[in-house]
Amino acid sequence: MGAKDAVIRSLQRSGEERGLRVTRPNSVLSVGHMRKADHNLIVMTDLGRLGHEDWVVISAYYAMYHSALSLLSRVGVASKDHSTTAAALEYFFSRQIAKSLIRSFKT
Repeated sequence: MGAKDAVIRSLQRSGEERGLRVTRPNSVLSVGHMRKADHNLIVMTDLGRLGHEDWVVISAYYAMYHSALSLLSRVGVASKDHSTTAAALEYFFSRQIAKSLIRSFKT
């Protein structure tokens, strides 16, 4: 299923907890997600220094995830589903974001 189909299907489930929802653009929430992404990058670095490579990957993933949520909230889209977030990121921003970055977020 392509990004457009995933976004449409998720919008149809918008009444459910995990559906994609159209909201108002929210710069305050966007900044909050970026702060969380920055925090996760700091945690990632600290965990790497401590030799916890398995948790470095998890912290890096959540830094990317919160960055994606920041972008979406900035344009008025809310998502609580990781795969839907990736599809929405690809659908709304694929012309501005390299496809390789989007693919790395999906895996």
